[in-house]
Amino acid sequence: MEIGINLTKQARALPYDTKKDYLLSLPETELHKELKSLFEKMEDKCLVEITHGPDEFGRDLVIKRQDPYGEYFVGVVVKKGDSSGKITGKTAGVIDDVISQANQAFTNRCTLREIQSGSVSISEVLVIFAGRLTGGASKRIEAQLQQASIRVFVIGWLVDKFAEYYPQVFLRVSWQTSFKRG
Repeated sequence: MEIGINLTKQARALPYDTKKDYLLSLPETELHKELKSLFEKMEDKCLVEITHGPDEFGRDLVIKRQDPYGEYFVGVVVKKGDSSGKITGKTAGVIDDVISQANQAFTNRCTLREIQSGSVSISEVLVIFAGRLTGGASKRIEAQLQQASIRVFVIGWLVDKFAEYYPQVFLRVSWQTSFKRG
């Protein structure tokens, strides 16, 4: 337990911009792998499958959750901002893609191979923006995705959750930076 606490302290000690810039620098498919690890560390009883690909139907990842009432499945849509990390309501196609992907996630059943749950329905969608959403982008998403079971998270949430649950991701950056200097 002591090691985990020390890693978290070390990650929190890194400048916010260093952590944010690292996450923004990851290619989207690499971010999927890191998110899979993060989600599995956030919830011990969940299973996560990367579903990104030609038959994803909007879902980049799927989380299988278990609670006293049974199991349910959460689709995760991941989008990156422009080179500055900004996602605006006017960003060509990004917001439209997210809206389309979230709708597809709900309307198309998902076949899970790794988790071996067969064909499942998605009951909730998490939209993860590796970037900053402007007010216009948030308003468009809220207006066009009115399902109660959609939640949107941005870069600040990612930085905080990685630092708390999966700090190792940032310590690689710290090590690489100090290695380059030395």
